[in-house]
Amino acid sequence: MQRSVTIQVQRHEVPQADFDGLIRLYPEGNRGGISFHCYLPQESNVLRAIQEYLADRGLTPWLGRGARVKARHEYEMILSRTYDVQDWKRAAYLEPTPWLWLGKYETRRYGKPLQIQGEHAKQRLNIALVNQWWIVVSEKVRVSMEKAGLLHVAFKPVETIGRETTPGACQIWELTSDIFLPPLSPKCELVDSCGNPSKGDNLTHGCYLREGLYGSPEKHYKESAITSVEPFDLARTNERFGPNEIQADHQLVSSQRFYQFCVSQAFDMRWIPVRIDPD
Repeated sequence: MQRSVTIQVQRHEVPQADFDGLIRLYPEGNRGGISFHCYLPQESNVLRAIQEYLADRGLTPWLGRGARVKARHEYEMILSRTYDVQDWKRAAYLEPTPWLWLGKYETRRYGKPLQIQGEHAKQRLNIALVNQWWIVVSEKVRVSMEKAGLLHVAFKPVETIGRETTPGACQIWELTSDIFLPPLSPKCELVDSCGNPSKGDNLTHGCYLREGLYGSPEKHYKESAITSVEPFDLARTNERFGPNEIQADHQLVSSQRFYQFCVSQAFDMRWIPVRIDPD
């Protein structure tokens, strides 16, 4: 696994002299004189110099808690992890995400069937992502998963909408599970869309998992919590994640066996390891 850091500074967010100094320090970060952007390995000496330069001028990373401070002393910094195959093979459980994205859909009331544009139902796809967390599969993949005997994998029919809805279009299914996991470990921080602490029980302002400045946080479970529902190859999180009560939904957690199945099918997927912590 490699860790990287993204720093973004808009010209209007900092004094002009400080912005010009950033460009001199790292010319490759100049975005037309309007913004500064860098994406560098965490151990990079150049990155360290940029961070020290910003700190010397009283600039600190925006922690995402509420609105950006108008005193112009915060900048955006995002931490990221790049996993490799060995990271995925070592993980007992993972969070699956297909690379193929079918787009963003504004409304799906909780508990109602997933709807996608009819044109997508005609695509030759095996597995794909809708919005940020719903996963759909083709009829062929559904049959393959059932034949593989994957535990607690379930499917819901997907409705098609729009002009391109055509009789005889390929059947698309929502990939889901018939079991729920226990709550996340207490070490996981849940917040609403305003950055305020959340218990996940009031979704008026949504619910999100936050892990410091990481753009893609890792989920943690206590070992005893996972043991209490094993064995499973796919399960839904106890928590619902999303922007509001209507759209917040449970996310999927898969087993190593499910991961190996997807590899055997050559599915184009990315994965985030789920951490199992000792009690």
